[in-house]
Amino acid sequence: MGGAEVSVKILAEGLVNAGHQVYVLTTGLYDQVYRVNGVIVISLKQQNIFSIYGGTDGVSNLKKSIWHLIDSCNLFYHTRITSILKRISPDIVNTNTIQGFSPALWLTIKKLRIPLVHTMRDYYLLCHKCSMFNNGNCATLCAPCKVTHQVKKLFIIPRPLHCYQ
Repeated sequence: MGGAEVSVKILAEGLVNAGHQVYVLTTGLYDQVYRVNGVIVISLKQQNIFSIYGGTDGVSNLKKSIWHLIDSCNLFYHTRITSILKRISPDIVNTNTIQGFSPALWLTIKKLRIPLVHTMRDYYLLCHKCSMFNNGNCATLCAPCKVTHQVKKLFIIPRPLHCYQ
């Protein structure tokens, strides 16, 4: 649990306490639905060539590179997330840490014409390590991050919220 998860928890529980029904969608080791303090958590098994939840020790650099490329444009969730969003019919979606789902998630939300707010938590859209740190602070994008950034920026929706209402 990091700062992003703690602040999402505080926001979600605050909205529940204000009388709203709140869902949190996350990736995990397997599919499951459970409640935490009134918040409905929907965990979807991570869809990539390996799961990062078991750690990445022993995973080859080639597999890690492929994982990051898939993660930059992961369309494997589209059908399931579309189904979930249609079923729960949210008034708004607030995305936070989207690693695992990828920015392709935003196209799914846009197609359903649901207002979207993204809270920036890290450097994920620029750097697949999310930190802009590689043997020191990165002043520019390294070659691998340039590749994944070019893919991710295809999904950035440069229109204000009112365009989708």
